[in-house]
Amino acid sequence: MLVRSVILFMISIFNGAHWVIENPSTSLIFEMPRFKTFIERWGAHAVNMWLGMYGAPTWKMVKIFSSDPFIYRLFRKLDRTKFPKSNTTIRYVDRNGKIKFKGSRTLKATQVYTPAFGSAVYRNFTTYANCAPELRQDLDFEDDWEDAKLLGFNMPVVQNSPFSYCSGQSLSFFS
Repeated sequence: MLVRSVILFMISIFNGAHWVIENPSTSLIFEMPRFKTFIERWGAHAVNMWLGMYGAPTWKMVKIFSSDPFIYRLFRKLDRTKFPKSNTTIRYVDRNGKIKFKGSRTLKATQVYTPAFGSAVYRNFTTYANCAPELRQDLDFEDDWEDAKLLGFNMPVVQNSPFSYCSGQSLSFFS
């Protein structure tokens, strides 16, 4: 799924639009080769932040990457006194003596995005994001992106899009 997201980020860049991705700060997706190569090539802004500071029931640190620096405005310093100890994982020893972890019943609640967080993203994006990111047409596809499992996929550029400066062109990922 991340490979497909990277393709969508590239389409956004081609069309002069912004992109944003968020995951838990401990997520390994940010270490995946496709993502790392994309960031090295195109650059990005990144911020670690706490969803708890937007009304989530737990601290939950997340990392957000974006093509626009507006995301820095989402950071809030964590006030740990506002949160009870949250046990979202259970540590146990399996029958072979290996220490393992599994999610507790409270883990599911950490998936929630609060209305306050959604409003903050919207408010900050519409107030501070650059209206017209640099239009890029120098995308290259040096391989067939088999790992995206989209063989034969052809993505048209939307004509007359408020995010597009190219009309009638098409991005062809695969021959």
